[in-house]
Amino acid sequence: TTDQNLDFYLRPLDDVVVNGGFEDSPAAFTGWTYSGALSATVATAVRHTGNQAALIESPCEHPCLSQPEKRPIWENTSHPVVATDAIGGLHVLASHMGVLGYHYRAPDGVWSGPEPVTTPTPDSQIAQGLAIDGQGTLHALWQSGSEPELYYSQLRRDGDWTPAELVHAGTDGGDIAADSRGGAHVIMRCLNWGLGPEVYYVERLPSGVWLKLRPLDARDGYTNSTVAVDRSDNIHFLWQEVRRGIFYQSRSRTGAWGLKEQVFEDVGYTYDRLRLLIGPRDELMAFWNWPNTEYSSVKIPGAQWSAPEIILDLMHGATVDMDPDGVIHMLTTSGSTGVTGTYYLRFEPGAGWSEPVKLNDSQHAYPVLAVDRFGVLHALLMDWADMTYMTQQGAAGGEGILRQSIAIPADHQQTTLAFKYNLRGAPPGAGSSAVARVTDGETTTEIALRGDSEGMTLGWAGL
Repeated sequence: TTDQNLDFYLRPLDDVVVNGGFEDSPAAFTGWTYSGALSATVATAVRHTGNQAALIESPCEHPCLSQPEKRPIWENTSHPVVATDAIGGLHVLASHMGVLGYHYRAPDGVWSGPEPVTTPTPDSQIAQGLAIDGQGTLHALWQSGSEPELYYSQLRRDGDWTPAELVHAGTDGGDIAADSRGGAHVIMRCLNWGLGPEVYYVERLPSGVWLKLRPLDARDGYTNSTVAVDRSDNIHFLWQEVRRGIFYQSRSRTGAWGLKEQVFEDVGYTYDRLRLLIGPRDELMAFWNWPNTEYSSVKIPGAQWSAPEIILDLMHGATVDMDPDGVIHMLTTSGSTGVTGTYYLRFEPGAGWSEPVKLNDSQHAYPVLAVDRFGVLHALLMDWADMTYMTQQGAAGGEGILRQSIAIPADHQQTTLAFKYNLRGAPPGAGSSAVARVTDGETTTEIALRGDSEGMTLGWAGL
């Protein structure tokens, strides 16, 4: 065989990247030059090591949301639930003309559907939740019938929905989450009318077997509970009890149950879904409305829940999600005189909550939102029975170029230029791209930067 001489370059030791300028000044690119239509700033929210990084983005005034998009097929559509997948696609399950319809928005913005998931019935069919497991399988939960009954199905890789499975009869709403192994976890209210516990948890194994129900409350549980699964497959539950307030409990991946903890103490209940987010450091954030006041509480691993904090008054129906940088996005509505409408606000670590920005005058928006792993926000708003879609604005066009010249010592025979990057807000197929270009005076090497990785990605080039 013929010998081949292959050039290859090792990754930097310990993947440590030494930046030649960003750490020197909090407001300038020391040693760098920048040109282009996009804005460039030194940021602390997105970084790999040290304290700062370069952030190149499309200039856009807060909240930087697109104009509402409405498809004719969305008329008479209501009660949507959403989930985002690994490539930045948006999955939607919603009631439409007596059946549940499945919609999908690809990363390039193209919509498909609705595809019927159920058959028409004289009773209402209301979506309760969508979840995507670690294998990419979509799990759906909905309520149907006059009793009513809770049903489950999943979208197979061949594009077909599995036959509906009855989870439980005599229910009043539920929520679903999925783990990395393909298991589904459901929390629901079973109507026992005060004769026994009402909030239950049930697990569906990846094999399709449903396990035994486990009660969570003390006889006076109510609807609108929620469930979430963290990165280690631990399961977290949040529910309300009419006479005592809001409670939390967890179950580990191995099946061990934690102690029941009270998050909020009061008599009453909320008509809005409780919300539970899991942060980048496994901190838990609970959100609830009680009554017409939005509250939040935080639980750091190993600590107690923080004292409830009021976010907003005169609001209801809040929906929240978190982007990869730990920024929390919220949509909420108000029917109070003088402030009627739908509002957007956000929480940034170290900066707190922004002022609410009014999006429309509807008090019946019942918004839902999701932020995909690329940091793109997807929002659905209702106006009675018509659905509209909004997302974050992308770049209108143009480019941004950040340059730096470096001197390589003569005794360095095989020098490697290394860097880390994150194409936040630019999922594959969305029309945005980034290139690293290395020029030594004679030849130029270009490296196409991928947008399909989660977190910071290491790039390198031989010099």
